[in-house]
Amino acid sequence: MSFFTKKHKNSFFFPNKIYKKNYNKYSFDFLLISLESKIFYLEQFNSIYKIISKETKKRKGSFFVFIKPYFFLTSKPSESRMGGGKGNLSRKIVFLKKGQVLFGFNNFSLFRLYNLLSLISYKLPFKLAIINLKY
Repeated sequence: MSFFTKKHKNSFFFPNKIYKKNYNKYSFDFLLISLESKIFYLEQFNSIYKIISKETKKRKGSFFVFIKPYFFLTSKPSESRMGGGKGNLSRKIVFLKKGQVLFGFNNFSLFRLYNLLSLISYKLPFKLAIINLKY
């Protein structure tokens, strides 16, 4: 199991800690995990999903999504008076934890996945890591 990481905004780093989680239970060649605990919005998820699906259609590969936005944020208009309930549903979100698996990839080369990570990292407000389960 090897780690390759990339922070968003084109800076590279290698984590000091190797996570003690057992990622071998997954039957994928590569896993994409989060290195920070953050809130992940539906708009961010959709933009990443489009990028990954375009890349997999270009060359024969497959991926699996491990997260789904299922919490709702509510908001009221700024000029409303006190009372009147909780407000309308505004956004769907996911609470990500450190080390949580986002996507699993099969039939991808490490170089291709690393290029894909560089495209994805501009759309995300948190750090990502690729875990290689193939070797």
